[in-house]
Amino acid sequence: MIDFSTFRSEHPEFCPEDRLRVPGLGPGTRTNPIEVAGWEGAYKELQAVDLWRDPPPVRKLMQEFGAEAFGHYLSFRLDSDHWGLHLQGTPTVGFAKEVLRVLSLGFLELEERVPVERAREVAFDMAYEIVVSHLSLHASLDAFAARYEVEDGDAYYAPYQEGPYLESLREMTGPDGYNWEEVLANLVSLNAFLNASRTVEFGARVDSYFRDEEKFRWNGYLMSGLLTSEMTYIMRPIPASHRNFTEFLRRRGEVGPYAHMAIQYDLNTDAFNARLRRLASVLLAGKEVEEAEKALLTPVNPPVYLSVG
Repeated sequence: MIDFSTFRSEHPEFCPEDRLRVPGLGPGTRTNPIEVAGWEGAYKELQAVDLWRDPPPVRKLMQEFGAEAFGHYLSFRLDSDHWGLHLQGTPTVGFAKEVLRVLSLGFLELEERVPVERAREVAFDMAYEIVVSHLSLHASLDAFAARYEVEDGDAYYAPYQEGPYLESLREMTGPDGYNWEEVLANLVSLNAFLNASRTVEFGARVDSYFRDEEKFRWNGYLMSGLLTSEMTYIMRPIPASHRNFTEFLRRRGEVGPYAHMAIQYDLNTDAFNARLRRLASVLLAGKEVEEAEKALLTPVNPPVYLSVG
């Protein structure tokens, strides 16, 4: 079991600051954040400032940084005390506002029936889920590499970041030209929206504002594959090297009587797992390990920090 708080001091040979990047952002980023507990903790901190009034347009930020427009993963190799997921409050609220816009267009009664504050909570919860899930895969890859570095005595993470990770951002030729860490992290970020029971949980806090028939349609909308489609639409401005995660999604069904009910998206699990195994092999310089896909998807549960400004 890796102790992330002591890894830097115990294994300095695997923590060369001059060779490590913050995924999506480049060399070592530092902030002065506060630790938060889940989306509610982050939302509470953001209530102290009125970021909803005039959040930044997120499209331009996403075009440059992808999901890292809203936060970044800081490795335990760079900072033992503040390693984890670092969210940027202002752009994250901008992302949540875009989610709310899409939800309101997809289900008109949301704006008509639900108080603004409650609707914002739903949208922020969804945006938080996407951002944190994306960044969490970066943490899992870091931890996965650290485990085998300790076992094998070989450096994997820094050479991978300097080599395949960086190279695939610069050159996109052929099926392996994409940055597969970012592509798969984007796919992982949508996982909750491929799970019908999870999407209903997102919307449950506003159920009481709807009439019975509206509640039925609201839950139908949340469970539909169209919601996943709309989330992928929101993410469309991301860099081309991060974009082809949609090839792992399969669409089936036809439009039903409520427009959304019969459309379903599901994950091409075999292709997804195969690509995870391939990424693990690239990360470990060609080494093959059993059930690498399970290891990469095992939660590391890194701390989450928020910079309010």
